[in-house]
Amino acid sequence: MEHTDCVRDRLAEAAGLRVELCRCCGCIHLTIGAITMRLHRDAVDALGGVLRGAELELTRRDLERRLTPPRGWPS
Repeated sequence: MEHTDCVRDRLAEAAGLRVELCRCCGCIHLTIGAITMRLHRDAVDALGGVLRGAELELTRRDLERRLTPPRGWPS
């Protein structure tokens, strides 16, 4: 819930994404398109860790796919 005296500082923004810090309650407001989530700092830290893990896994899978010969390729 947004406070009437809520003042936000923009921390980051890119292509429909915005992250702001509320000076009043200290929560992080994460906006993705038309959706805004109000998160406590520990939830933001956990979300960041999960997203970094997903990014690493995607990179690993991309690399594996590039290094694996196509099916039917002579050994």
